[in-house]
Amino acid sequence: MSQQPVSPTSQVVPFPHANDGSGALPSTLAELDVRMLVRMVWRQRWLLLGSMLVCLLLAALWLVMQPSQYTSRALIQVLPPQAPVMENGESLFNQVTNEATVVRSHMDILTSPAVASRVVDTLNIVRSPEYAAFTQPQSALGQIKQWLKGGEPTAEALHAVATQEVLRRLRVSNPPRSLTIYVSMRAQSSAQSAALANAVAEAYLALQLENRITESQRANVWLKERLVSLGAQVKASEAAVQSYRDEFGLIEKQGLTMTDQQVSELNKQLILIRTERAEAQAKLRNAQQLMQQPGGVESAAEVLKSPLIQKLREQEAEVVREEAEMASRYGEKHPQMIKKRAEMRDLRAKIRQEVDKIIVGLQNDVAIARTREESLSSNLDQAQAQVGSASAAEVGLAELERERDANRALYQALLARSKETSAEQQFDYAETRLVSPATPPLAPSHPQKKIVLAGAGMMGLLLGLVLLGVIERLDGSFRTLEQVERLTGLTGLGMVPQLPADAQIMTYLDQHPTAAYVESLRTLRTTAAITAGVAGPMALMVTSGTAEEGKSVLTIGLGLVAKQAGQKVLLIEADMRRPTLSKNLQVRDGGTLNQVLLGEQGWQQAVQRHGTGMDVLRAQANTDLSNTLLTSKAWDQLIEEAKQQYDLVLIDVPPVAPIVDALTAARAADGVLFVVKWGATSRELVKLALKQLRLQRIAVTGVVLNQVDMRKDTAYGYGYGGYTDKYYQS
Repeated sequence: MSQQPVSPTSQVVPFPHANDGSGALPSTLAELDVRMLVRMVWRQRWLLLGSMLVCLLLAALWLVMQPSQYTSRALIQVLPPQAPVMENGESLFNQVTNEATVVRSHMDILTSPAVASRVVDTLNIVRSPEYAAFTQPQSALGQIKQWLKGGEPTAEALHAVATQEVLRRLRVSNPPRSLTIYVSMRAQSSAQSAALANAVAEAYLALQLENRITESQRANVWLKERLVSLGAQVKASEAAVQSYRDEFGLIEKQGLTMTDQQVSELNKQLILIRTERAEAQAKLRNAQQLMQQPGGVESAAEVLKSPLIQKLREQEAEVVREEAEMASRYGEKHPQMIKKRAEMRDLRAKIRQEVDKIIVGLQNDVAIARTREESLSSNLDQAQAQVGSASAAEVGLAELERERDANRALYQALLARSKETSAEQQFDYAETRLVSPATPPLAPSHPQKKIVLAGAGMMGLLLGLVLLGVIERLDGSFRTLEQVERLTGLTGLGMVPQLPADAQIMTYLDQHPTAAYVESLRTLRTTAAITAGVAGPMALMVTSGTAEEGKSVLTIGLGLVAKQAGQKVLLIEADMRRPTLSKNLQVRDGGTLNQVLLGEQGWQQAVQRHGTGMDVLRAQANTDLSNTLLTSKAWDQLIEEAKQQYDLVLIDVPPVAPIVDALTAARAADGVLFVVKWGATSRELVKLALKQLRLQRIAVTGVVLNQVDMRKDTAYGYGYGGYTDKYYQS
């Protein structure tokens, strides 16, 4: 038979870096399969549990070795940055507005050696047996230094060591947006930790109060000394100012000299008289303009305000009314009419006289205002001349007054501060107070067993996950048919379970006809025929990538299930390098394939009938001529003639990777089964073998996963494991 063309299923595809359920971790999130991760964790569950158990045991051992320590806390309140207020409404002490800075300052003082030294003295730590651990070096370096020094340490050295130990055990903290400070102390006994925390708080409060009183006393003494000298300076400067005033006649009234006050008063009067003169001129000018118009002056504001003119106008209006009534009753020349006209003329003459008087009055007002203005202006010029002559004297006076005012202000400030310091001692104002003393804790604070054990468990879990990933990543074998198809591009024909360790294939198939192993062989025989596309007799070659894949046993199993199905089967052992098929079938006598291909014997005479009903053509070990014999025309003729007499011809050939025999023998077969051992065969080896088949343009029918551990396969989620026992009989 001629070489088979390459089918699409025979193409070997590159190995993608993806997790396929057998170990490789996903390279992209798109390839992430939650179920795959769950199965991965499940099949490595013992590794995870072991890793967690080891970490928990180490943590428990560490906890046993650690001495218990107790922590007590005292609560100190920092009062808001304000101080007692005096009668004048001012704060007695200087205020600090930045509360965070205030709290930070108190925390720094709490952790200072001064406070720790007081605690050592208060509790008598150096001499008390209860605190013996405080005077011993805690670090290995400190112990070495003490050993090198030799001799008994001095009291000062023990005090310094105990002070450092108190600071090492001391912790202060401030909650966010709070004016409280927690003082925490750690010790190996509950009562000791509470005593230490309270001692720190009390020592801090006492130190703060002492410093405040000492500062106030020192300031008070200095202020009193300064007040005496400043008082004398103030008196001398005030006497110098008064003597200078008397010498130059500079009399001060309400902060100004008499000359200055006179100039100021004249300026005010001059401004007022100028304003009055301007108003009088404006009124006169308005009246003069109205006089030029017929009857216009009578409408001036000053005229209209005159009570006499208003009364005359009322009389004029009454005469006009009466004249109008008489005109309709009498004639123009009637005596009554003439009388009324004379009365009208008399009233208007009187109004005119009053208007003239008003105009004259306005002119007089302007003249008077102008005269007063000239007089005040003259007086002002004289006063300003006097001010100029006194300017030189006032310069000297101003200098003396500045010196006097400075001395007086400094004296008053020191006097006020002296009173404040005296009041400060009376108020005894404290910036902090102890709100809650420390109490002995009921349970140790270190080591925190729950947290340590939980952390150890998490660490063990993480370590197990890392090891899981490494192990799964290093697993380079095949576990599922999906993986085979995706990584090789070939059809996965089936998964054949492992035979029991002590089972023989011939007897096992007879005794367990419905077992999963037998059913998988039946399925494989059917799918191989369908995939190969051969309707009649078929020659099927079985090969693998390397030895120990179980291909020979698989070949026998396929032949047995075909024989049980009523087919006439011929097994040809074409593996002349390592013939194991005839060994498994215990066929030793008769002719060999070697003799048939050399023409020494006919193949019908060389075939032997096995007890299972199958015919077998065994091979004789011959590494020198195996490839030559399988490339001969006799090999092709043998296969063609065998297909005419048998329904199924199964050919067992050597592995592809190390030996070339399978590549040369495959040309005569209708299909090629490539056997891969489950969980054992290297992917790189399979890749190399399939590449060799592809280069020879040999079509591979499909891939078989052989010797599958069905129990372990359950963890990969694609095999028969988990339900084989429920459906198949063993």
